[in-house]
Amino acid sequence: MLDRFIFSVSSTSQSGVAGGKRVVVSLLANGGWRCKSCVSRPKCHHVDLSRTYAIDAGILDDDGALVPDLVSDIPIDDPSPVPSSVKQPVSFIPVPPPRWCRLPSDTLDYPSPPRYDCLPPYLPLDPLSRCSCGLLKPPSITTGTRRQYTIFGLRGAVGSVIEVANCPSCSHPRRQFGPDCGTVGIFNWNNTFGFTHELLNEYTSLFTCTQTPFSSFVTSRYRAYIESSSPIAFCSTETFTRVWFAFTRLQALESRKECPICGKNPDLVIADGVSIAYSSTKFASGLLPPSAVTKDSPTNSSVATSTADSRRAIRDRDARKEIQALVVTKSPPRDFFLRFNPPSPVSSLVSLYLRLTETPLRAAVRELLAQVCLFR
Repeated sequence: MLDRFIFSVSSTSQSGVAGGKRVVVSLLANGGWRCKSCVSRPKCHHVDLSRTYAIDAGILDDDGALVPDLVSDIPIDDPSPVPSSVKQPVSFIPVPPPRWCRLPSDTLDYPSPPRYDCLPPYLPLDPLSRCSCGLLKPPSITTGTRRQYTIFGLRGAVGSVIEVANCPSCSHPRRQFGPDCGTVGIFNWNNTFGFTHELLNEYTSLFTCTQTPFSSFVTSRYRAYIESSSPIAFCSTETFTRVWFAFTRLQALESRKECPICGKNPDLVIADGVSIAYSSTKFASGLLPPSAVTKDSPTNSSVATSTADSRRAIRDRDARKEIQALVVTKSPPRDFFLRFNPPSPVSSLVSLYLRLTETPLRAAVRELLAQVCLFR
């Protein structure tokens, strides 16, 4: 028996779309899935379609696991897990959170961040070296080759040398075993670029106390590199965004905020936000906007069903229009009087506005009257 099952599925999940393009999806002997089209995505609809077919064909059971009779005869020559086709950063050792947000229960030792001019010039292979495919370096590989390596710091980047070894699983020139580098305060991204923990934690600090988008932080680092006469310019916004998210996955930055009834992972979450169109890549069966109403939608009987005018601060529509016409100009007209009767506080405010001669105060009262007409 082969070590995998191969499926050919349609390249699109949208109904009513005709086309002959197909995607190859593989089911590995260890139960993992590989999609040729969505290599960089953790989940795709091609795998879902293949999994449904595999269950119908008897390859998987109802729980989504391989049928034991189909995998009992597969020889296991290497106890190492089959690596995933999804590219990962080389660094994988957990990184403790920064000191300013560390809890007493965090016991991991945090290395002192190396200074810009004291970054290690050589990073050799170690027992915890791994490839970006996720495969750990076997003990039989003890030496490798040296290549140039760039380390991005908080105020500048320096060139270094890293030791790498070919990965027998990938056979790819850019996928090689490399050191984790976490013990020296460096996040090894891809054996070509590394980022200091100090740099990545700096954005975490700004992100939690100010509204700093990735592009703004990258621009500030670019200027800092110029000021420090860095021989290497800072990376792009896209690269730094991917690196920062991968780095924070190694940190225990969990909060203890949770619902006292639903716990940490509630089945349903309602969040405030702006309703915008979905990307075509996010189309999926059952995806609806938050405002969609169905027959199963709950009914809130406490909401008043009266007209909109009855919920306004000035219920009389004619009185609202009269006051709006009064404040539309910067100066009140002469010999003005109210023909309609708004609430007494509003009448007193109109009388005050007509008596005022001081320009700044009169402008403030005029603005308040304009807002009162809109109050609900």
